[in-house]
Amino acid sequence: MKLIIIFYGLIQFLLLISWKCFSNDTFPLKSVNKFDQSKNISETTKKETDVAENKEKVVIKYYKTGEKKAYGPMKNGKMVGHWIVFWPDGTKSHEEDYDEEGRRHGKQVFFNRVGEPVKEIYWNHGKMIKSKDLISGAEKNYQ
Repeated sequence: MKLIIIFYGLIQFLLLISWKCFSNDTFPLKSVNKFDQSKNISETTKKETDVAENKEKVVIKYYKTGEKKAYGPMKNGKMVGHWIVFWPDGTKSHEEDYDEEGRRHGKQVFFNRVGEPVKEIYWNHGKMIKSKDLISGAEKNYQ
């Protein structure tokens, strides 16, 4: 019986590895740095910037499990533009925007574990100006 369980586990592991290697997802056991010319997206397991050429790159960060953690553009080592962050189970945690200096700017929206928006925070170049609890409706101004 133990031999059957071990054999079954080995088959599942091999199927997982072959699926990860041949799918568009990244293989979680190695560092990946792919560039898709058609979408202009850089996939990587760590931050990647090109300071010398002052280019903006879309960076994808991963949890150690291989699940996507966050993605968004970076420029000169700073987060810029629209970023989406995920819970370890793959559902969206929050969305936020950054200005060219890497400061939060605009609306930041937080989601619960089932993907429903629960809180909004409004930023003005790194300074919090307003928060709103979408469940209770409570609002707080910080100006």
